[in-house]
This record gives sequence, structure tokens and C-alpha cells, in this order.
Amino acid sequence: MSSEDRSSRRVQVDNYDLDDVLPVEGLAAIDPGTNVLISGGRMLGKDRLALELLAAGTDDQAIAVTPDTAGSRLREDFASVAGQLDPLRVVDCTGASGSGSFDDTDDVKYVTSPGDLTGIGMGIVKCTREMGESVDDGLRLAVLSLSTLLQYSDPDRVFNFLHTVTGRVSAADYLGIATLDPGAHDPKDVNTLTSQFDVVVELREADEVGREARVLGHHESPRTWQPL
Repeated sequence: MSSEDRSSRRVQVDNYDLDDVLPVEGLAAIDPGTNVLISGGRMLGKDRLALELLAAGTDDQAIAVTPDTAGSRLREDFASVAGQLDPLRVVDCTGASGSGSFDDTDDVKYVTSPGDLTGIGMGIVKCTREMGESVDDGLRLAVLSLSTLLQYSDPDRVFNFLHTVTGRVSAADYLGIATLDPGAHDPKDVNTLTSQFDVVVELREADEVGREARVLGHHESPRTWQPL
């Protein structure tokens, strides 16, 4: 199949099961083509929650872009959640390699820096091409995290990159996931990036119940804070 044919294909799934990762009314599953932002401050477990959403689809392929955690370590973290290393592939743009080699493997594609947004995009394409027809059964794609990308690139470049990624998710009926610490950035930039997402999961710390979550943009979920 040509790259043009593959790029125009849509996955064949009715919805993406969330497996009760988010115990929020009306959010047991989510429509194909949906982009989800997990938004909250430090130490709230945003990346862990994103991995849980990736792992909730045992029959779906999964890709994670990681500018913070080495690819091999992220796969180990994924395995601790999913109970297996597969089906996760990683685009490692930390600029560091635990093995000392930056040669791509079947499971990890390396990019020299979180600022190389073009390279990150190429890494995602490499993963989807190598997955081949297995992508047709569903693909979950996560960027962990947008905040780190903003430390290495100006907001306009990150927005353009995100616009491309979220657009591809929508067109191909994937499930898109990203994390962001809104308190670390200019509110205008936060609003601009947030506008690219269909659903926003906000996290906060609550004294009596620990973490709470509020879901915005999902028509079946209440806009109230609920224990997580």
C-alpha cells in the first residue's frame, strides 16, 4: 500500500474503551477521532493517567511521544500499568539514550531533542508505517508532555505541530491524548493549545478526597469535580 493510501485510511473501531480509568459519569468510552487533554499542576499524575488511557485498549496499537522519560523506561512504566510491553511504541525525544545508541529499534524511535518537532512528527509516521494494517483495529497516540515541548520551542511552533497531530487523529479516527501543566505557561498560550482538544480532563488536589477530576467538552459527562 502506498503512503498516500495509508495516510487516508481510517481505523475500524466503534469507540475507544476507557476501562473505568476515569470514574466519571458518561465516560466509559470515547468516540473515534477524539483528542483528549489532561490538564493539571505538577505531582498530580498526569502522565500516569495518560499511560492508563493508552493501556485501556488491549486490542489497540499505542504510540507515546516522550520528551521527559527515556523510551525504554516509559515502556517499563507502561508495562506496570498494562501488564505487558506491547503494543506500545515510543518516540523518544529526550536527547538521551540509556543504551548509548540512538539507532532506532522496532519499539523506540529516537529524536535528538524535544525542540525537533519535525523529527518527532517523522517518528510518529515511522511507527504507524511499521504497524501497517494493525493500526486499522485502533490507535491511541499520546504526547507526554506539551509543557516540555514549550520549553524548547516557541508557542507558535508547538501549536502548528499540535494542530497537525490532532488533525491526523481526527481524520484517521485515532484517540489522541496529551498532558499539560497550565500553571507553567502564559494563559494565552494555554488557551490556544487547549482549543485543539475536544475533551479536557482537569485535575486538582482536594484536601479530603485526594485528587479530583472534572471533564469539559464531553456531552455525556457532568462538568462537576469528582474524586479520581
